[in-house]
This record gives sequence, C-alpha cells and structure tokens, in this order.
Amino acid sequence: MSTARPLALLLLALPLAAQAQDPAAPAGGPVNYALAGGTALHVRVYKDPSTVAAGLSHDHAIASTQHSGTVSYDPANPAACAISVTVPVAGLDPDPDALRQKVGLPGVLDASARAEIKEHMLDAEQLNAKAFPTITFVSSGCAAAGDQVKVAGTLTIRGKAQPVSLNMKVKADASSFSASGSLPIKATQFGFQPFSALLGALKNKDEMTLVVNLSGKPR
Repeated sequence: MSTARPLALLLLALPLAAQAQDPAAPAGGPVNYALAGGTALHVRVYKDPSTVAAGLSHDHAIASTQHSGTVSYDPANPAACAISVTVPVAGLDPDPDALRQKVGLPGVLDASARAEIKEHMLDAEQLNAKAFPTITFVSSGCAAAGDQVKVAGTLTIRGKAQPVSLNMKVKADASSFSASGSLPIKATQFGFQPFSALLGALKNKDEMTLVVNLSGKPR
C-alpha cells in the first residue's frame, strides 16, 4: 500500500483531534441548571429624606429566603438562554443583620421592628401577599453586551407584569452557572404606593433596587 494514503488520513485527523481537546470549544448546546444555595436575591428600599420624620425611618434591605427557579444557558450562544425565577412573598425577610452589614446599612433592627416592617410589607396596601403570593421573573430573550449578557423578560409583582431588562455578569460551564446584576424598579410600576405613615411625615421613596445573584447546578 502506498504511504501517501495513510499520511493523508493522518493529516486529516489532526485538526479533528485538536478540536476535541480544545477546552474553549463550544460545549454543544445549552445546559439546564436549577437554582442552588448560592442564589441571593434582595431589594433595597430607600427612605424619603425630605419628609418631616425622616430621622425616625431607615433604608431597608429585603431578602428572599424561599426562591426557586431554572436556567438554560449556552456560553457559545447567549441568545438561547431561558431563565425562570419564583419568589414566595411570605418568605421575604426584612433587614437580616448579615444583609444590612453586607450592603453597608448602619445598625441593626430588633426582632419586633423587623416583624412590624414585614407586617406592613405584606398587607393589602403594599405587596398584598394573600392575593398575590409570588413574585416571578420569566426571561424573553438574551443578548451579548460586551463582557456581560443583557437579559430581557417579564417581572410580575402584586399581579402586575412589567417588561424589564438588566445587564448581568455570567459565568457558566458544565458544572455550574452564576449570574449577577441589578435593576431599578418602582413601587408604582407594580400598582402600589410606597409605604407611608404619620400622614406622610414618614415614607419610602418610590424607587427601589432589585439585586440579583443567581447560582445554579446542572439538573
């Protein structure tokens, strides 16, 4: 047999072997993840400093404690992403000490103050937890945005769905997924007024910030 044919076959196989060993090569489609313990979601709520009794109020950090969700993501094709997150309203926890410290809020709130904040937060004039027990986000599309990924979707709070988008820093491989970003929102976008007391002498701003840190493991 001529040596030309085996040599030609060897030369043809070399690029294929190199591609198979290249760690940067596309993984071959999206990986499906379930949200894992590293996921942390919270909302920053700001007092209105212009009110008469502003000195009696606080900025707040409201943590989600019972969220769940799924992510489908392909690093080679960010546009194919799909994200779904559900947050039970009853599981929202106002001002845990560790979160206040993490976001740089001064002091701590005692248990009775935190319980009172949660009661107001869940009542019919605010999140109305009895009628609307969950907050949800469902993505509608993703697109590369420099070194980040722009995620668009629908955020539903208090039964009112609004289109939103945020840029997220994403890391993903076959063993894990993480994404972080933040989104400005307003209470009035979702059909309720910011908390107010003492005939308006004390109240929160309409503007809030939703901070998202997702962590997932393959399903």
